[in-house]
Amino acid sequence: MIQPQRLHGTPANIVRYYTVGDYYTKGGNEPSEWGGKLAADLGLSGAVDPKLLRDLLAGKVGDQQLGRHRADGEIQHHPGWDFAVNAPKSVSIMGLVAGDERVLAAHERAVTAAICYLEEQAQLRRRDEGRIVHETTGRFLVARFTEHGSRELDPHLHTHLVVLNMTNRENGDPMASLESRVMYGEQR
Repeated sequence: MIQPQRLHGTPANIVRYYTVGDYYTKGGNEPSEWGGKLAADLGLSGAVDPKLLRDLLAGKVGDQQLGRHRADGEIQHHPGWDFAVNAPKSVSIMGLVAGDERVLAAHERAVTAAICYLEEQAQLRRRDEGRIVHETTGRFLVARFTEHGSRELDPHLHTHLVVLNMTNRENGDPMASLESRVMYGEQR
């Protein structure tokens, strides 16, 4: 099951939630990884760097700052969304307690399929002659965090897909904010 949730809070607090929390990372040992087509464009691979994730959640991409300019001069940027891919309890027990590597591999395949599907839905929203146009880009950046326990410390295999609020038409184009309605609609 995939459960989407809009990210709330400051970029620093969001990063802390995924990288420092006791039940999530058990001291930083849970695997994380960059993904999506934008990861390759930005030269991101391997484990997620918390400082870089904080900047990206704040909308800072190179020398570009994403967001809306408010009347007071501040820039308002929504950081992104968490699409949690949850294995059922019985699957978690088979993979984590019984040690069935096939279950863990199947979960990883499901997560990869979810990323591919969500990325296909990625859109930007722009104005064209006064009209709002939604344009499918099929490109986004995701930080994935695979975890093995619940808040109750029960076995719970799940992966958080932190989809950052950015996309572009092709490598080298300026970034734009994601239009998330299609991704949310597809989870039903």
